Amino acid sequence: MLHIDLITQAPSSAGNAIILPVESWDLAKSLWPELKTLNESDWPTAGQWRLLNAGAGSAWILLNVDWNKASSAGSLKAALKELEAHKFESATFYHTGTALQLRARVWQAADSAYLLEEFLAKKKGFHFKNLHFLIPESTPQMRKECAIGQHIAAAIKTTKTLAEMPANHCTPAYMAEQAQKIAEKSSLISAEILGYEAIKDLGMNSFLSVAQGSAHEPRFIIMKYLPEGKSDNPLVFVGKGITFDTGGHSLKPANSMMGMKFDMSGGATVLGIFEFLAQSKISTPIIGLVPCCENIPGGMANKPDDVITSMSGQTIEVLNTDAEGRLILCDALTYAERFTPRYVVDIATLTGSCMATFGGVASGLMGNSQELIDELKKASERSGDKVWQLPLGEEWHDELKSPIADMANIGSKYSGAITAGCFLEKFSGAYQWAHLDIAGTACSTHGPKRGATGRPVPLLLDFVLHQDKG
Repeated sequence: MLHIDLITQAPSSAGNAIILPVESWDLAKSLWPELKTLNESDWPTAGQWRLLNAGAGSAWILLNVDWNKASSAGSLKAALKELEAHKFESATFYHTGTALQLRARVWQAADSAYLLEEFLAKKKGFHFKNLHFLIPESTPQMRKECAIGQHIAAAIKTTKTLAEMPANHCTPAYMAEQAQKIAEKSSLISAEILGYEAIKDLGMNSFLSVAQGSAHEPRFIIMKYLPEGKSDNPLVFVGKGITFDTGGHSLKPANSMMGMKFDMSGGATVLGIFEFLAQSKISTPIIGLVPCCENIPGGMANKPDDVITSMSGQTIEVLNTDAEGRLILCDALTYAERFTPRYVVDIATLTGSCMATFGGVASGLMGNSQELIDELKKASERSGDKVWQLPLGEEWHDELKSPIADMANIGSKYSGAITAGCFLEKFSGAYQWAHLDIAGTACSTHGPKRGATGRPVPLLLDFVLHQDKG
């Protein structure tokens, strides 16, 4: 675990790496006289890290980039990885930016030390142990943002750990257990877990139609953060919780099935948000809804051409059982109406179409409220967690028409991200709603570096904190 703190005086440099934006070079030399022995010709070129030694056992990493919030986040992670490779145990980062930039650097630094070693016979460990942020003055705002940054890091860790868990460990029941453990950390948080019969009693037949092929019973997780008993007009987050997705009877090919343990990343994001709330009190009430199940072929599983009735009463012709995420989300979105929400945001690894469009760079964003979409776009700019707005409209809604039901669950193969959003829009007319398609941004599903990213936790927590100020 990486220890992070704020300091106002430069520590002893012996054996301590110093991470510097080079625009503070002159001031840095007054703080660390040893730097005077180095020449400007030693500096790295733009975007490069270079490990330098000024003697007496002192070492430095210097950075030559523009320290805006987008570049500094990744660059600081790269610096710490470099230090880890050189077996340093501690470093001092000379921070001359704003309190908000400090927040981002703190959570990025903490995230750089993330390891999931539960399934390794021989643990690797992380050699690097301490990071000091050297700041000119330890103001209350700086201390507050440092703490928020560490709480965001804890939320990202929770989200990544859940998403990384293999599906034979992370079942719907396991997700529910983790929600309960988070709720136990704060008296302001509660977790209600509904099983099969309770879900059926609610009329969530669309959700259950996806779950009924699996040997694992579904769970509907309802989390509430109610500060001082406040419950009016909460923010509601709905996360897709498909703990493994084979595609059902519309079976995925083997290569596409690999990485489908990450299909519950939307649900993991919601639990990550509540991990943050367990540590960082805010005044805004928040509801989290996570429908959890597996999408597995079986004797009772959905079949192409089936017609099901959703909780809203609208009927759905299931043309492709691999378009299952929207079938569990639609009932959760209907359930969200009872909270009279200020805003509702659903988060889902929903479509390959979105991944094909944006890769791992941006999450797809769409919804029925430009006001809400604009708030999320501002949060994206502040956090560096990129989104890109996609349209919704009747032209795409027409693709979902069915001759025997109120709608089909898929449209054409060429507009899959948008028609998926249009499908969800049919269940969110009672409130201001936005949809985040995180299929490309929540994880990397192939190759030796495959894994969860923790996105869009930074985006959504920035959004939450900004709404709380409002």
